[in-house]
Amino acid sequence: MAGYTRQSVADIIASAIIKAAPINAELNTIRDAFAQATGHTHDGTSAEGAYVPLISDAAAYNKVVVDAVNDRISFYSDVSSVAVEQVRIEDGVFVPVTDNDVDLGATGAEFKDLYIDGIGYIDTLAVHENATIAGTLGVTGLSTLATVDINGGNIDGVIIGAAVTAASSFTTVTTSGQAALNSVNIDGGAIDATTIGITTPAAGAFTTLSATTGVTGDVTGNVTGNLTGNSAGVHTGAVTGDVTGNITASTGASAFNNVTINGSLDMASGSAATVTGLTEPVLGSDAATKTYVDTSVSDLVDAAPATLDTLNELAAALGDDAAFSVTVTNSIATKLPLAGGTMSGVIAMGTSKITGLGDPTANQDAATKLYTDTQDALKVTKAGDTMSGDLAMGSNKVTGLAAPISGGDGTNKTYVDGILGSATAAAASAAAASTSETNAATSETNAGTSASNASTSEINAAASYDAFDDRYLGDKAVAPALDNDGAALLTGALYFDTAGELMKVYTGTGWVSAGSAVNGTTNRQSYTATGGQTSFTATYDAGYVDVWLNGVKLQLAVDFVGTSGTAIVLTVGATVGDIVDIIGYGTFELVDHYTKIESDALYYSQAAVDATITGLDATYVDQSSATGSANVPVGTTAQRDGTPASGMLRFNTTEASFEGHNGTEWGSIGGGAVDGIFYENEQAVTANYTIAATKNAMTAGPITVNGGVTVTIETGARWVVL
Repeated sequence: MAGYTRQSVADIIASAIIKAAPINAELNTIRDAFAQATGHTHDGTSAEGAYVPLISDAAAYNKVVVDAVNDRISFYSDVSSVAVEQVRIEDGVFVPVTDNDVDLGATGAEFKDLYIDGIGYIDTLAVHENATIAGTLGVTGLSTLATVDINGGNIDGVIIGAAVTAASSFTTVTTSGQAALNSVNIDGGAIDATTIGITTPAAGAFTTLSATTGVTGDVTGNVTGNLTGNSAGVHTGAVTGDVTGNITASTGASAFNNVTINGSLDMASGSAATVTGLTEPVLGSDAATKTYVDTSVSDLVDAAPATLDTLNELAAALGDDAAFSVTVTNSIATKLPLAGGTMSGVIAMGTSKITGLGDPTANQDAATKLYTDTQDALKVTKAGDTMSGDLAMGSNKVTGLAAPISGGDGTNKTYVDGILGSATAAAASAAAASTSETNAATSETNAGTSASNASTSEINAAASYDAFDDRYLGDKAVAPALDNDGAALLTGALYFDTAGELMKVYTGTGWVSAGSAVNGTTNRQSYTATGGQTSFTATYDAGYVDVWLNGVKLQLAVDFVGTSGTAIVLTVGATVGDIVDIIGYGTFELVDHYTKIESDALYYSQAAVDATITGLDATYVDQSSATGSANVPVGTTAQRDGTPASGMLRFNTTEASFEGHNGTEWGSIGGGAVDGIFYENEQAVTANYTIAATKNAMTAGPITVNGGVTVTIETGARWVVL
């Protein structure tokens, strides 16, 4: 069974005792195999079950078939109450069964992204939205494009407008050869690295003429507008407008009647192109000569040192602070006067010192090292010291004292109480020893009874195992003539034939097969039919076989013939691709088995087993291990047995001691020692007690004898209350 592993090698046999534990283990394992969260997984192992080759609805119209014969997974859907195979997953491919029959997605049910690392073979491509092609788009046929926006790359080997010409707009037109243009209307952009009219010059009209390296040749006519760049040659006529750049005469001087400079006049310093012949400036807007300026600056500097004879040096000396006066005044206000004052913040001394301090008088005064060391020497150190005066503790305690050694050592409460309690402890020990002697004798008797019972259980267990061993002989290659003990074979004895891989049973005269030739109880086969195929190989016991066609169970003797034990034959030939599943069954007969009534008469019921176990629990004392301890009952005084008997033993949690019953009353065993020093007893006698003539008793007082309770001290006995 999938998810189930046999928990015990033992079989149920006649006249043997059934134990609850192995039966529960088997049932629990079967239950767990079908648990929803942790049940069997059909992972192909013997414990978890074989893989599931078919997932189907009840009618087997919609299903997934794992085809082990053809190494593929097939998906079927219901088409007019017929299971029709739609798609298959095979090694390296995912294909539809019928060409051009299955859609990938639909309107309103589209896939998100499609990743194909290879070639996509598409009969017709309709892109309803945008398409981005990172590589090269190769088209072998005719492409009709209503609008094309080409923002980069090349158009090679193509004639634009070969059949029907039309106007076109281009951002940039680049040709490696000659471009013959009958008429060109260039409304913008630039014509770079091109000579216009190099073969046959002609007049040209330009709105704006720009040349980065100059215009060579005559310019005839008026130039209206701005002329940017150098102009070499003879200028005839008036120049109207702005002139930006150098006006250079190859020889002679340029004469200007009136020159108005609305911007700046940039002269080449130190060259011949300077403004000379200036007079002494009078107005604020008059140009000044170098001599005039040098004299004025010299008068300003006067006798200032070299590091402070410029405004920049003066500003740097003042920290480039425009409000230097205010800054200095504010800085002085934050300083502490030499005469003393009150700090408003913290003085961080680092590794420096404050020296010259006087002895402190107020709580907040700083102290010198000498003053601190003197005061510290007057204190008692934690490492130990000698007092020069009395130590008055008042109502406080001195704690942590060790046990005294010398006569002058202080002592602690534990040491004093130990001395005072020695007499009490000795008396309690004597009484406890006497009680322990009695209880030990009782325990010895009980232990002997337990040992006898254990020996009986051991003999019974050995007999049960021998009975099982005589019934099941194990696995053998040759049929045995005697059982494992060398005795005659029992009728119904079993062994596993490893040669034939069959279980065999002894009939009383010989061995016969206890099972079928079928491996286990079932033999499964699955086939994908060819066209018209009727016969399919299968192993089964005649008449015991089930057949499914595409998930539908067929009827024996009506839809197929199953009598040979080696094959089944369909009444009607299968269709190509049909899935035929066959489960063959093996039969076997049970030898020497019991009916339910016979079994009930032979075996214990669950109630009887539970009663027996309960009886054993009441008879025997459990132990922690073979060399550990006995687990005696534990409880309070109030939880003692209502009708105690002689020899009972328990641990009393109220008294924190072991106690036993002598047939009359409970008594402490070994006293109530807490740490080997203290032994405790109750302060009240609550039940009648008799001290026998041959016994003495000792109790730590005071003791109260409750009303109605009598303590009898027989002649010759003695009771001492300390």
